[in-house]
Amino acid sequence: MVLALAFALALSVAGCDEDDDDYSYVSENCTGVDLGEDERYDLCCTLRCEGESDWDDYHEECRADYTCTASTGDTCPHEIIEFYGYPECIY
Repeated sequence: MVLALAFALALSVAGCDEDDDDYSYVSENCTGVDLGEDERYDLCCTLRCEGESDWDDYHEECRADYTCTASTGDTCPHEIIEFYGYPECIY
């Protein structure tokens, strides 16, 4: 009995509690648009998710960030984003 209590205490102090699992992950999906003459744009969707599960209770929150990067370092023209659109976020 004393050994079991000591083992349970050691697990809880070490953070090995099986009823609580936290996680996070990031996925990115990009598509390139090459218009020639060194005019290239990368449109991306980056999905960031964090979750937690406690026994039978599960909770997850995800946030999608959309970016467009021009090869020239300039801001992407709104017309490029409208015409080509951002790629779908990958879950």
